[in-house]
Amino acid sequence: MDYATITLDSFLVIPAVPDINTYGGRFRAWLTPEETAQYEFFIRADDQGEFRISLDDKFDTLDDVSITADAVDASIGDTFQESGFDLSTSVPIPLQKGKRYALQVIWKEGNGTDYCQVAWRKVGDTAAAADLLPIASKFLSYYGPTASTAPEPKITKISLQSGIVVLEWTGLTLQSTDDLNTWVDESGATSPFNVTPTQKRFYRVKN
Repeated sequence: MDYATITLDSFLVIPAVPDINTYGGRFRAWLTPEETAQYEFFIRADDQGEFRISLDDKFDTLDDVSITADAVDASIGDTFQESGFDLSTSVPIPLQKGKRYALQVIWKEGNGTDYCQVAWRKVGDTAAAADLLPIASKFLSYYGPTASTAPEPKITKISLQSGIVVLEWTGLTLQSTDDLNTWVDESGATSPFNVTPTQKRFYRVKN
């Protein structure tokens, strides 16, 4: 996936065909306006979605359900709506040129066509809400885990040699457990690793 081309449009990551049901989705990104102005935000989602934006670049409060979402949509199949029609359009929100703002969009899908899209419009812009497109990628910055240079963690080979189990793997840390609940690091273990079978033991690798 080329994150440089992603917009707040679920069709780019979950196509309409084949139809997928019973799931939840979330977008998180930083938004950087090119003009200082007041902006309205528009959301359309199936079955239901909500949009939240922080007044800074922190995501800390965006999961706080005690704080009212900036825009919420529970109407299926409609377009972006003009301000004042329902809660799917936010009140005007003042944003500054060049400042980075944290935003989050979540939606849930039950049955039928699934989608979630978010658009914005400067207050005073005469473009019709129904004609708006999802926020362009040039205003969005990727938020998420950075690419890792460590090898993919996985056990690549298990063999038995003269009664000894030999484990080979890629990744950083070999862990083991006897109950699949409490995992401990095999301190200093390197691949290949010899195990003398004495009782049931499970192994995994992590970075």
